[in-house]
Amino acid sequence: MENKRAQDYMGKMYRACGTKLIEDGLYGGRDGHLRLAREIGASLPDFTPKEQKDIIAGSYSTIYVRACNLRPILDAKEWIGAMLVGQKAMEKWRSEKAQFYDMESPDDGYER
Repeated sequence: MENKRAQDYMGKMYRACGTKLIEDGLYGGRDGHLRLAREIGASLPDFTPKEQKDIIAGSYSTIYVRACNLRPILDAKEWIGAMLVGQKAMEKWRSEKAQFYDMESPDDGYER
């Protein structure tokens, strides 16, 4: 992966996770891990298609496995599937917002 912006994002997300995936709480356990994957997926529309591809391909090992202290609950397929659910939900929300405000594009007002 050569994309610096995608690498920087994944590094920041890993640091932000801290020990939240191995402790009880909002991101603890299977449901919490899926929640985090969906939330990271929801950020994907803010990136270019190449950056999105790099984040989808690299986030399981760069963010998730490391944040689980090398003991992940989810496999890569589950992690990526949840990310894609989050991405689609955000794209749908942006599209509905654009229609509501009569914008030309759902990305009006968002910088990449």
